Amino acid sequence: THFDNLESLTYNYKHNNFAGIITQNGIRKIDLDLKNQNDTPLNINAYGRMAFSPNGTLLYYSKANTKGVLDLWQRDLTTQKEQKLTSFSRDSYAPSVSDNGKVLFKLQDYRTFIATASGDGGSTIPLTTFQSEIPYWSPDGTRVSFTFGTWRRKVDDAHYPHISQDLGMVYFKESRLADKPDKIIRASYSEDQGMSWSPNEKWITFHTHADGTDDTWLQPANDTSEGRPITTGGYESGWPRWSPNGKWIINNTATHGNRNGKLVLIGISQKTGKITKPQQFLIPKGLEKGSVTDAQWTADSQHLIIEYVIDQNTKALYKIPLNGDKGT
Repeated sequence: THFDNLESLTYNYKHNNFAGIITQNGIRKIDLDLKNQNDTPLNINAYGRMAFSPNGTLLYYSKANTKGVLDLWQRDLTTQKEQKLTSFSRDSYAPSVSDNGKVLFKLQDYRTFIATASGDGGSTIPLTTFQSEIPYWSPDGTRVSFTFGTWRRKVDDAHYPHISQDLGMVYFKESRLADKPDKIIRASYSEDQGMSWSPNEKWITFHTHADGTDDTWLQPANDTSEGRPITTGGYESGWPRWSPNGKWIINNTATHGNRNGKLVLIGISQKTGKITKPQQFLIPKGLEKGSVTDAQWTADSQHLIIEYVIDQNTKALYKIPLNGDKGT
């Protein structure tokens, strides 16, 4: 009862008590004896599971370095001296200790990057070396937009959805390998994903959790301060896509807090950025019960190719018209 929050409960066999990572007044600490109301917690900003040595004198835990990546540490509870045991590019966490004092821990391996391949077949060629995903071509084919960052770190996930995912782009050259974005298009405090340009390249649309939303946003391509939501009530929203004629934006989102994705269609003017028709659910006849997880435009801007989830084991592709009639 003397802390706000408790995580990572750990049993100390030698001293027959429980320790844990707690939060007091918004500050994370390690409490070595949770039953002792007079115990003074250690001022250590640790994450994940902890472990004690067999004799109870050494404590193993993970805390973040200056890059926000977890390193494994050892603390001598007799002398209070700390020692860093690991230094990797991804998280070291969840230690456990054997009877002979050997320490086993988890090491995270998570890598994503953008690659290209010829439409006629052939080799896959990397385009980026840094963590990036969800690519999309610019209308003129000279650039690729994407989501980038260092997400999937324990420290980052603890603040979800306010995680390290931003929007950037690189110029496309077949022989070029980029080690960073050529331009950072949007870097908010929250998750930003799935950017696409308007056909005239004056606007961009994307999905974000900024300002407590989970919706489709619109902003001028050259002014990140003017971003604004153009849908409301989104939940687990997908990645918006602009129609080739510049008149529509399509996305998918769940309704009423469930994960049953539905298509959301917004009428838009690519000249002014003004909404011409407010959001409306597009539910094709015969496809009312399943979930839509992605949508792409046909070249004529009159139809969509959608990924339709029938059940846990079955997906299908449908071509559907914008008027809600039955697709094929």
